[in-house]
Amino acid sequence: MESEQLKTTDSEAVAVQPSSYRWVIVGMLMITYVGAYLTTFSQGILLPSISDSLNLSPSQQGWLGSAVVLGSLVLAIPLGWWLSNYNANILVNITLFLGALLVFGQGWAPTFAVLLIVRVLFGLTLVARESPRAILTQQWIPPKQIVVVNSAIMATMAIGVLASMVLTPVILKALDNDWRGTFQIFGFISLGMAVLWLALGRQRMTPEYRKQLRDQEQSPLRSILRYPTLWIAGLALIGASVSWFAIITFWPTYMLDKFDLSLQTSGAILGISPVFTVLGAMVGAYLVVRKDLKREIFILCGLLLTGSFWAMLATSSIPVLVVTSAINGLGWAFFPLILSLPFQLPGIKPRELAVAVMFLEAAGWAGGAIGPVLTGLVQEFSDSLGLSLFIASSFGFVTTIGGLLLPRRRPVTVALE
Repeated sequence: MESEQLKTTDSEAVAVQPSSYRWVIVGMLMITYVGAYLTTFSQGILLPSISDSLNLSPSQQGWLGSAVVLGSLVLAIPLGWWLSNYNANILVNITLFLGALLVFGQGWAPTFAVLLIVRVLFGLTLVARESPRAILTQQWIPPKQIVVVNSAIMATMAIGVLASMVLTPVILKALDNDWRGTFQIFGFISLGMAVLWLALGRQRMTPEYRKQLRDQEQSPLRSILRYPTLWIAGLALIGASVSWFAIITFWPTYMLDKFDLSLQTSGAILGISPVFTVLGAMVGAYLVVRKDLKREIFILCGLLLTGSFWAMLATSSIPVLVVTSAINGLGWAFFPLILSLPFQLPGIKPRELAVAVMFLEAAGWAGGAIGPVLTGLVQEFSDSLGLSLFIASSFGFVTTIGGLLLPRRRPVTVALE
């Protein structure tokens, strides 16, 4: 009996040791973001062609720009609660294959209504993937490496946006302005990534993780109420997302109409921002770990985002636009801090973590839904795309407000009874 107990103890000790395969999982998660972001953020470049083909009004363009996030806004938290019950690896497989199918569907869509519905469904596959992503991260990654992993994922998101901004106009031009063919190419890329995950994706059910699951007695939905810091982070994310999604959807059209700036040039300029986002994320992570300047980072980032967006509306000077796009990228230094926040909440259980991640995901999608729709509606009533983009880009100040609401020292989360 004693030897059996010792054997069990030894096996558990071995089981909880970090596995080198975790970096394969991290790499795979990073790759899936590239495929998802190619389709998501190509909308602004493809919008003029889609609008001409389907004869869209400004408000319809706005709804189309928000379509990926509309369903996610409503269903993110319920999905996080429900999907946290199931095998995370299988869920990633399902969402990847469904997502690829829906990318092909966007290229096929014969009408605005069909395209809108297909993009909404595509967005649901993205948000459904976030819950198993969080669970897989908790299964595979030691707590001390969470910030590093989320910074790497942030870098991949930036690469995905960069690839979308740079590759989309090139593909579109090569296909003689055929937006449907562009979606078909993205569909094959997404399908390839789904097959790759099917071959390499794994779960890791350690004894420690199983114990956390057994110890979870309360509903995971209570995590939203237990941790007030989540609401502050969500507020900051909403403000930044309103501005970003409005700009990414309508700024190429605005520059084409007002300054006759080509879509290729606009895409390249927007692609500069993610490069500096990576740099900003690294600097931000360092300042938080070494100096605990989370509050100051949020405040500064809101100012940088708003100021850079305003500047991008005021000029067609390529050097100025390059600089302002770079500054805009630095303004996203707060984002990895938000990605890491749910993993740092004291005493959080696996299913609570999934819901907390989806809560922040819903906040980002809320801003993403508001931005393009608000811009399209204001343009339709004012007949001024410049005014509507100015209003939407001003929401970056909400990120600054979120920073002002954060405690001056390292946040101490209070559990609500």
